[in-house]
Amino acid sequence: MSRDLHGILPAVLTPFTADGKSVDIEAFRRLVEWLIQKGVHGLFVCGTNGEGPMLTPAERRQVAEAAVAQAAGRVPVLVQTGSLTTEETVELTQHAREAGADGVAVITPWYFAWDDAALFQHFSAAAAAVPGFPVYLYNIPGNTRNEVKPALAARLAAAHANIAGVKDSSKDLNRTEEFIAALSPQHRVFVGTDSLVVPALSIGAAGGVAGVANVFPEIMVAMYEAYRAGDLAEARRLQFLTTKVRDAIKGPAGVMLYKRILEVRGLTMGGPRRPARPAAAEEEAGAVAALRALGVL
Repeated sequence: MSRDLHGILPAVLTPFTADGKSVDIEAFRRLVEWLIQKGVHGLFVCGTNGEGPMLTPAERRQVAEAAVAQAAGRVPVLVQTGSLTTEETVELTQHAREAGADGVAVITPWYFAWDDAALFQHFSAAAAAVPGFPVYLYNIPGNTRNEVKPALAARLAAAHANIAGVKDSSKDLNRTEEFIAALSPQHRVFVGTDSLVVPALSIGAAGGVAGVANVFPEIMVAMYEAYRAGDLAEARRLQFLTTKVRDAIKGPAGVMLYKRILEVRGLTMGGPRRPARPAAAEEEAGAVAALRALGVL
């Protein structure tokens, strides 16, 4: 098994060219470098905020390789390798290991409804394909329609020594707690909801995979470090600030508004990949005004 994962991992955005037709790998590498310089504890690529399901398999491999190369061992890299089919999931998982990633997160297959027997088979195939390589179960039922239940996570962990933990994006702190209780202390549970990082840390989570950490990594890193140092008042203050920042940049434009705010901060993010649309001028102006009122921009 590779390095222990903890702390704040940005759910790294994927920059595209202006027409949205290709991944801008150089812009991606600049974003990764900027995040590392801001002190993040790791990287989570090809996930929901990274528009992983909208990338071709070749692009997903390209992004994984670029993240590993740019990180150059300075922080761990976790690659989201789940796909609609088990076969493609296995291939992407094996590629992530070959590329030098520190682990993978495997999302449940989406669109169709699958029962626990099918999901056990799916995750087992991914774990068995990379013995000794950390595999995290990625639970985001609001997007996939399929849930990783804590009992299923425990069964998988008992069956495969390389099941390393869970990324829980259920938005339900009770569910996060159930994952922590169902798994051993050696397993790591990450919360995928930016507004719940400090509460999740308080019940034993290892950290957070966060969209806001793309645009304001310094706030979330400081929040985690304050918690670890025992400064709960500061950790709470920064958690409340994180939630307000998230609310300021959350809206119908989705990650495109995150990308526009990153451009305000000096990074090139390119255009949308359809069906995503550009953030409207009034959406961007409203977000910028809100962030300035919060004193973060």
